[in-house]
Amino acid sequence: MVRTGSGQGLCSSKGVWVWGRCSLAAEAWGRGMPEDVQTATLRPYLSAVRATLQAALCLENFSSQVVERHNKPEVEVRSSKELLLQPVTISRNEKEKVLIEGSINSVRVSIAVKQADEIEKILCHKFMRFMMMRAENFFILRRKPVEGYDISFLITNFHTEQMYKHKLVDFVIHFMEEIDKEISEMKLSVNARARIVAEEFLKNQKKIFMIQGRYPVIRGLLRWRGWVEKKMVHRAGAALLPLQKDNSVVGDSDTTEDEDEEEDETLQPPQLMDGFLELNDLDGTHALMSRMVRNETPYLIWTTRRDMMDCRFLAKDQMINHYARAGSFTTKVGLCLNLRNLQWFDEADADSFFPRCYRLGAEDDKKAFIEDFWLTAARNVLKLVVKLEWKSYSVQAEGKEATGDKQPKQEKKPMSVSPEFVDEALCACEEYLSNLAHTDIDKDVEAPLYLSPEGWALFLRRYYQVVHEGAELKYLDTQVQRCEDILQQLRAVVPQIDMEGDRNIWIVKPGAKSRGRAQYTCATTPSRSTWRTQAIGIQCCPWTTCGPARSSRPTCGRWGPRTPGLQSLFRA
Repeated sequence: MVRTGSGQGLCSSKGVWVWGRCSLAAEAWGRGMPEDVQTATLRPYLSAVRATLQAALCLENFSSQVVERHNKPEVEVRSSKELLLQPVTISRNEKEKVLIEGSINSVRVSIAVKQADEIEKILCHKFMRFMMMRAENFFILRRKPVEGYDISFLITNFHTEQMYKHKLVDFVIHFMEEIDKEISEMKLSVNARARIVAEEFLKNQKKIFMIQGRYPVIRGLLRWRGWVEKKMVHRAGAALLPLQKDNSVVGDSDTTEDEDEEEDETLQPPQLMDGFLELNDLDGTHALMSRMVRNETPYLIWTTRRDMMDCRFLAKDQMINHYARAGSFTTKVGLCLNLRNLQWFDEADADSFFPRCYRLGAEDDKKAFIEDFWLTAARNVLKLVVKLEWKSYSVQAEGKEATGDKQPKQEKKPMSVSPEFVDEALCACEEYLSNLAHTDIDKDVEAPLYLSPEGWALFLRRYYQVVHEGAELKYLDTQVQRCEDILQQLRAVVPQIDMEGDRNIWIVKPGAKSRGRAQYTCATTPSRSTWRTQAIGIQCCPWTTCGPARSSRPTCGRWGPRTPGLQSLFRA
């Protein structure tokens, strides 16, 4: 074992004594001594490595290896302990050292390069990766370094037979001399480039941003567009601004959507180099530029909550990703209200481009939802009749073409629903069409659609038996054409009739602060819903929105976390 840091050591089999002053070199390096002094202290370290490596390069094949043509380096395969030599570690300091592992036919040299700071670590990692990707051009370079070291060389007896031994030693020593110079020059180049870029930004452009929390995608895209980040530092003990609880009308509140955006986000002073390898900042340019703009004014501020910064003190050219009282278009309740008021500003029908939604906390919307819930079930009955008729035609056609003596198995139905159930659905849809044609002027406004609430309760019970419990829906041949005609009329006045499916599944969500994190339940039967479902509708908490689910998923279920808020409102 050679430890030049202690002053002296013995280098392997040739009896070469190496005296050095590496303890003095390590101390001089830490004190920041002049460059010529640092170079002088490097010589004993390199001399020890050279002498040890020369002594270890006594490689040859043994007899069995020649006969059996065994050409694997023993230092790698380690098949026999008798063929391995004692490893030698030569240390200049704790972080800069060389490991020489010898065997009878091979030597492995592993080098830990000096890395004084984070930038040098990044540059060393980048430089070593560049070399190892081109290992075939260096012959003795190992593609993967030994654990705990930056780069490794593997020298076998074939290399010593084809090349001069002193040339191999010179190559390793020359690499150790030049790697420090290369990293130092790259570091100076990075510092100069970062300083020039930062000064240019400060003079000509206002592209300085500040982000609270993670958001790697936003940070990466801003950097790609030429923005420089100013690190957000939260001083210990500094009190945050109190949260402003807004009790205004729903739709105007600006704290509902982002009040708990990042509840688990810890505000800690960010380190200058934290995570830059993951952010494609291998040369540390962004880290240095961030440090140079640490005292400048950010012009784009991205925070998790609006109350983290007092917007009243922002300059005119500063932007923040939150707006006061923006709930009218950032919450589901606000969007629902805007869709209701669309008729006063445009002739477009909101149902033609946005799924139907209702605020169950408002009595008018709740009543409209109950009627829509009933009518959707009635329309679905008509769809089921047409679908079953087409299915029966296809089964008959297949039965005529099929050959063989096997009789088709008859599926057992637990129960059946009479054709009067289809008549009730037809009458409800016809009455709805007559209401749209204003033929019900003399009718009481408070009167329910065709059926009483008790009648609708029985209707929905039969409907769920058909849809969810597999009951057989019986209908007359005369009802099929009537169902097709009414469905054709409904398509002209109900733009979303084809996306409703036939199961009448609705999704109930909070009006704000959901963003896919809550548990959402489809409104179906009382036993299938977390919300209290009755025959006439659903009783929910205030400020709740409800919308029909698409027909792509036939059954209701739970929604996982982080579902996109607006899109997940109507998905099932």
